[in-house]
Amino acid sequence: MASTSNISCLQISMAAASTTPYMILHSATMILAIFVNIIVMITVCSSNRLRTTTHVLIVSSAVSDLAFSTQGLVLIAVVAYREHNRPCEDILQNSFKFLRNQSISASYLNIFLVSIERWLFIARPFIHERIISRKLIMWSLISVWGCSLILSFDAFISPSLQSRFEHTKLTIVYPCGHWALAIVICTVYTHVSIISRRQTRLININNPISQYHTRMAENQQVKITSLKAGFKSLRLLFAVFGAFFLLLTPGHCFNLYTMIFTGYPNKDFYNITKECVFVHCCCNFFVIYRYDARFRRVLITLTKKIGILRCCKTQVGNT
Repeated sequence: MASTSNISCLQISMAAASTTPYMILHSATMILAIFVNIIVMITVCSSNRLRTTTHVLIVSSAVSDLAFSTQGLVLIAVVAYREHNRPCEDILQNSFKFLRNQSISASYLNIFLVSIERWLFIARPFIHERIISRKLIMWSLISVWGCSLILSFDAFISPSLQSRFEHTKLTIVYPCGHWALAIVICTVYTHVSIISRRQTRLININNPISQYHTRMAENQQVKITSLKAGFKSLRLLFAVFGAFFLLLTPGHCFNLYTMIFTGYPNKDFYNITKECVFVHCCCNFFVIYRYDARFRRVLITLTKKIGILRCCKTQVGNT
């Protein structure tokens, strides 16, 4: 068992901090991820205008990214402290594995959940209006985090079983799960975009007829406004999915290649793929800020309020 523990400790060291430049880069990225995801959570929770289903799911995704970045940053600190091949406790290794697997599973399930919700909103609006409620979203999020906890308990099995199933997880389970989810989400968004464009085309065709009827013109304008809002949310979700696919796929492909063909990963490329995962934890904030006007307005207003309060406290202190 001692040899297994040492191997696990070396694997953690290579994954987190093979060289000082990568350690600094990973740490800076994860600190940024922690900062921006906290901003997302505070901004959404501070405004009633952002209490929508999509924003609630975005907060859940921010929580998973925050958890992943936090455990990664703590892992680098632990590895730096244990730099001279000191023995690693099994409970410490298992805790890091559990938190990592749990946050990754929750991130995948959150992306899948928000994709299905948007598909219902665009493709089946009447069903969406009838079944989507705060209670359903709450139970869905409980299910997401509950499933992520269940999927992560393998971190606490015996080291011999872990080493036996690690190869299968890296080469079969994780890549297959990633590609299956990517295909499903891509299919959903393709269907949604086709439906939205078809609806826009029909409204544009019928629009000249409705110009002679004030009531019909108002109804058409409402439909066009609703569709434009739908397209904006689609652009946001396409960007979120694009970042998810582009930044997480290289890691799975790298694991698959190294485990099948060489068995000894290239440290530089391994750390680059890890950096892509850490960047993914940051990018959702910038995507939301770019494509969600309501979120942007609330964040700017909140920032101004904080600045005004700080100025008032400074003036009171001076007097």
